[in-house]
Order: sequence, then structure tokens, then C-alpha cells
Amino acid sequence: SPRDLAQVRDSLQRLPDVVRALQMVADASAAALVAKIDVLDDVHTLLEQALVDNPPFTVKDGGVIAQGYDAELDRLAHLSGRGKQAIAEVEAKERAATGIGNLRIKYARVFGYTIEVTKSHLAKVPSHYRRKQTIAQGERFVTDELSRLESDLQTAQAQRVALEEELFERLRRQVETHSHRLLAT
Repeated sequence: SPRDLAQVRDSLQRLPDVVRALQMVADASAAALVAKIDVLDDVHTLLEQALVDNPPFTVKDGGVIAQGYDAELDRLAHLSGRGKQAIAEVEAKERAATGIGNLRIKYARVFGYTIEVTKSHLAKVPSHYRRKQTIAQGERFVTDELSRLESDLQTAQAQRVALEEELFERLRRQVETHSHRLLAT
């Protein structure tokens, strides 16, 4: 699991201190032990670069792979993580373009993101807005841009999760190739 690999990483981080402590002991058996210890710097470096400090229990929870480890994962995480900001930018742009000061973009589970316009401003609604739902206070609309953004955000999130699972599995297999070294130490 991600936490298991984090524990391996944290244990490997302490090995150089163990070796230094054993080297201070003036004893033949301590010297023999030091000679047998592989500090696995390469495995520690790999885990240090790949994993976040405190990963979740399962990879399906996301948030396992550290930023900077994989450029594509970083791109997808940025895109999926900036959803609120992107929606706010579209909302501000639509307010400025339509002159509707109280225009809001809201999310509903059934309809997704919609542009909400009160009854008093319905005459200002541009022709490229498509009516999605009538509500007590006014109407909800969608635009091609808003639909594309919603799709991009959902796609980025799904791709991010899939890529993170793939990267974690690859990392797990890489560490597994060093299992004989880990067990010996």
C-alpha cells in the first residue's frame, strides 16, 4: 500500500544513522554487521521523490504521488485542481460580457455547471446561452464553453486518478525488484 512504501522510505532514511552508530562501537561483531548493511540509497531516493510525505492508505484515494515526480500527473493535477478558479474566471467573463451583475455559475448534480440568471435579467441573456432549467428565481443556462470546461475538468480528474494508480503500481514493482536487498538488510 502507499503507507507501506512510505514506511519503507522512512526506515531507509534511518539506516545511515544506524550504520554510524554501529561504527562507533569498538566490537568485531558490530563491524561485521556494518559490512552487511546495504543502506539502499537508490531505493530511498526513489521513494523520497515518488511519494508524498504522508500518503493515504490506498492509491484509490489519490494524493499518493509527489508533485514533480511525473510531469503529466502534475499537469492533470493542476487542471483538475484549478476547477473552482476556472469556473470563477468564466463567471467573471460572462458577467462582464452580459452586464448581468448577479449572474452566477452553480453546480447541480443532475445538470452539472449552469449559468443562473434571475428573472429580472432574462432579457439580457445572449442568444448563445442554451436554456437548461427553469427555477423559481429565474433560469439556468449552459454554453459550449462551460460544457467544454466541465468535461475537461471531469476528464482531467479521471485521467489523474488512473495515471496515479499506474505510477504507483510501477513504483511498487520497482521497489519489489530490490526486495532481496531489503530483506538482507
